[in-house]
Amino acid sequence: MPEELGHTDRDEVDGGAWIEGQQRPVTEPSERFFPPSERSSKAQSPSRRGGSRGSPRRGKTLNKSRPDTKIDVEYLKSCSPSVHLQSRDVAMRSGTVPPMVVALDDTLHPELSGYIHRRLKPSFDETANTPRKSQRKLPDYKYLPGTDTSIPEGFGQSMKATAEAVVRSKKRNDRMQAHERQWGMTTVIPLLHEVLKWPQNEGAMELNLESCSIEPLDIRMRRRGNGSLIDETKSKVSATDETEMTTTRMVDVALGLDLSTEDRKSVTDGWAKGGVTDYAWSLNQSLSYIKMNPLFLDMELKKANQTRDPLVQLGMWMAGLFEKRRHHGWDQSVPMPGLVIDGPQWSLYIGFARGDGVVMMACDPLRFGSTEDIAGTFEIIYKLNILVQWGLNQYKVWFDKYILGWLRGDAELLSCKSALDGEELEGDAVSQ
Repeated sequence: MPEELGHTDRDEVDGGAWIEGQQRPVTEPSERFFPPSERSSKAQSPSRRGGSRGSPRRGKTLNKSRPDTKIDVEYLKSCSPSVHLQSRDVAMRSGTVPPMVVALDDTLHPELSGYIHRRLKPSFDETANTPRKSQRKLPDYKYLPGTDTSIPEGFGQSMKATAEAVVRSKKRNDRMQAHERQWGMTTVIPLLHEVLKWPQNEGAMELNLESCSIEPLDIRMRRRGNGSLIDETKSKVSATDETEMTTTRMVDVALGLDLSTEDRKSVTDGWAKGGVTDYAWSLNQSLSYIKMNPLFLDMELKKANQTRDPLVQLGMWMAGLFEKRRHHGWDQSVPMPGLVIDGPQWSLYIGFARGDGVVMMACDPLRFGSTEDIAGTFEIIYKLNILVQWGLNQYKVWFDKYILGWLRGDAELLSCKSALDGEELEGDAVSQ
């Protein structure tokens, strides 16, 4: 029986995935991408369309063969690459979980009862002691230990003001029955901006992905066999075609690395040296304006009146990154964290490669925080800082070694030895 996570029936955790010895067909790309040193300058790259009109990779689209409302997490298990939603317990029992995934999950679930910085206690006490007594005094357990140093000096009042504004916005959004974009602008983006302005988080940036699709088509999720997830004969998505729009436009927001000028030059020089056409010059699963930004955290906001589970969008996006790395022969050991935001509730999932697909691990506890109240909002801020620090440290080490090294043509790094063997990537998920 599947283990429930408290979602709808479509959000079941897969308890029987990855049975030992089970064989699954794999759809190979029409042409493999190779490290720069293995390609000549005259080499031809695969077609952006994923093959000629008569290519065996073409067929009925997923939307035509299956109604959009029926494309759920369970259905993604039968696609290529496959996506399996599992609890941490099931993921650990059903196969190997990379050490980086376990370390990140452990760090994001510290044994803390509160996340408000203790330096702010006098300020909150003063607010509660006003004549009107409009706020209750927060209990002591809602605060971080006095030894915690994760919050930089001088940012406490700014963080408090942001958290209070977000909680007020949450109440207004509830009253107005606000659209998903309003929730994002008033309760998500302000928290991201608050964390990203801290000095230790310089080098990370927020990116809007609402108009970014998975490209080239070779790396998009497909039905088993030759069916594609979207209609490849259309060059653009009609603004009125909601079915196709939800299939091609994936997550809403991401956090990524803002590469230095030197690193960006290494990337463009590496692609050029390999003779790869410019449409493949991307460090992630999209060819839009974000292609020079390695992404380390994806965020999907649940859309108002949408029947599709937001986990479907997140799963498709993770599968695109998995396929992108597989095309190039890149190391697959680094986690793919993702947040699903449904109104005030934030939930964490960590994707990782296993076999010919992706396991999307639902973290236990699932709760990442909530903008329902001040305490839950501070929990989000605290954990966002952990993820940003992980991106700037552990993820950046992985990126420098396995992607920049690959592009620079370093013989030792081009071997793409698994990061599971790298001692520098096995430690704590973040340096606090």
